[in-house]
Amino acid sequence: MANLRDSLRRVLFDVGALPYAVLTAQPTWRTHGGDLAEHVELQPGGHVLDLGCGPGESAFGMIDRVPGARVTGLDISSSMIRFARVRQRFERHKDRLAFIEGDAMALDFPDATFDAVTGHSFLYLVPDAERVLAEVFRVLKPGGRCAFLEPAGLPGSSIPREIAGQALREPRFVTSMALWRIVSRGYGRFDEARFAGSFRRAGLDLVRVQTTLAGMGVFGVGRRPENRADFG
Repeated sequence: MANLRDSLRRVLFDVGALPYAVLTAQPTWRTHGGDLAEHVELQPGGHVLDLGCGPGESAFGMIDRVPGARVTGLDISSSMIRFARVRQRFERHKDRLAFIEGDAMALDFPDATFDAVTGHSFLYLVPDAERVLAEVFRVLKPGGRCAFLEPAGLPGSSIPREIAGQALREPRFVTSMALWRIVSRGYGRFDEARFAGSFRRAGLDLVRVQTTLAGMGVFGVGRRPENRADFG
């Protein structure tokens, strides 16, 4: 049954890869992806794993932001990875990017590989977020940070006026926010309590929770403790 669910999940993301790539290839999405690098305090020369990287917009934003940093983007969808690799060819810093297909619930990396782990609109979609966070703990170096930008539990059903007012100037951004709101109603949203509990059960310390996108989104930032080499 689990294998069937995984297969259906891959098919769903493969089918949605093209429209998702079109919607997210816009400056605002790239900027918020770049913000993840600041939340994890990514340093020049640091190596970050970007989970659920999709067509690569967040990875590109982080490379823009931190000189000399490296980003490995991972996604379960082969179509998403193909789009990311095509776009990589046109990036100025393409040599510092790598995109691979893989499952965030069973990462194929040794322990303590990465300086940081990030995810943009990813954690709320996976069937077992805490299993993912346990893997995040494992592949993070002691003291390394993780940051996830997820949909927040904003009251009401409409998108904020501050976002809706950008429709003529940035139609793809506003459309992506409207769809984010709709999809997250079914998959679930994040707040401080959910981040705190999920991080704690994975062995991660909660650093902070910060709202963004006029309250539609929330950054959850965690840290692997320096003195905790194992968790389980």
